[in-house]
Amino acid sequence: MFSPEDIVPLVFDDTEKSECFAIVRFSPGWGGFSDALALENQFSVNKLGKKEWEARSSCGGAVDGEENENGEVKVYGWVAREVDYTAGGLVGRYLRKHTDIKTIDEITKSQREPLGKIVAALATQLEAKNQDLQDLETKKNATEFSIARLEEDNRRLHEAYNEEMRKLHRKARDNALRIFQDNENLKLEIENNKREMVLRAKQLEKLSVENANDRKKLAELSDEKQKAKDDKSELELASIEQQRNDQDILKLVEDQKREKEDALARMLELEKELHEKRELELEVTRLNGTLQVMKHLEGDDDGDIHDKMEKLSEKLEHERKRLEELSGELVRKERESNDELQEARKELIMGLEDILSGRTAIGIKRMGELDERPFQNACKRKYGNDDHETRAAELVSSWQEEIKKPAWHPYKFVKAEDGSDKKL
Repeated sequence: MFSPEDIVPLVFDDTEKSECFAIVRFSPGWGGFSDALALENQFSVNKLGKKEWEARSSCGGAVDGEENENGEVKVYGWVAREVDYTAGGLVGRYLRKHTDIKTIDEITKSQREPLGKIVAALATQLEAKNQDLQDLETKKNATEFSIARLEEDNRRLHEAYNEEMRKLHRKARDNALRIFQDNENLKLEIENNKREMVLRAKQLEKLSVENANDRKKLAELSDEKQKAKDDKSELELASIEQQRNDQDILKLVEDQKREKEDALARMLELEKELHEKRELELEVTRLNGTLQVMKHLEGDDDGDIHDKMEKLSEKLEHERKRLEELSGELVRKERESNDELQEARKELIMGLEDILSGRTAIGIKRMGELDERPFQNACKRKYGNDDHETRAAELVSSWQEEIKKPAWHPYKFVKAEDGSDKKL
């Protein structure tokens, strides 16, 4: 209960008295002092303290021991002080030989010097930790700035990509409209020539009947008629050749469309892998910062932090290797994609140069592509002439992306008054 360290019994010689004493030693420090005072209070509460001992001695108590009502020997106890230390009895001699007497001020002063050294050492360590914390804060701010800059670069790249795609769509639309218009004009010209040739043939036939007497003139007219027939045959052959060229060009355009879709799919895959690479770079930076913080917090006897640092180091090395492999794969895929696009472009140009003539006109239309004219008309009615083309292009691009989703459906069914389903 009171945690004594040692108990030393002291017995008088037979020539002196038959009374017995015991020295109870407690641990040095304030804890032992508190236990000693608690023991003294216990004896005082039971009327067995030093005051009762001195009263018993002054009243001439029993020399051979003292018994209470139950026949038990009474035991007195108190904390030894200066009076006991300087006394001439057996207890005083033992205390002077084996112990030292000190005041509370002396004990406090003796403990103050090492405590001051400890406080100074702790202050030095605290200052060093604060400096390390400032360094880590600086590194954290630099890392956050780098991350913000990377996010801004990524945003600008996406905006540039979207703007370039809008320009490509507008250019392709304009080219398709121009080619379709030229093709329609060429068809009208061919039809007019055909009708003119038929009309001239009829006129020649009529002239040959009316001028039967004029053989020479009839022969000339016959030659002109034959020439007109030859011209008509040449026009028909040219029309057949035009149709054949149109079919070849449409085939080339379809091939280019498929190659372009494959290239766009590869570009999206590359963009996804680039995003994964940036996430890996951020994860590596975060793990690096965590590892540096744990290195600063590591102590001589901190085994758990050391194990965590080793695990973080292994994870960091794994992420670095993965990042290097992903970077190499991105570079290789980008190079292959660029090579394939260049080869497809060269093949298409060579094929068109072999097929097209000076007056050939073709038309190009993507399968499943929306017609922009209704969007332009609606935006023009709603917004006027100010920037209605840009708004129409944005709406077309948005609807085009929605069309690619299999689950998207722009209509909904509601119940009509007659109970039937009505599509809105």
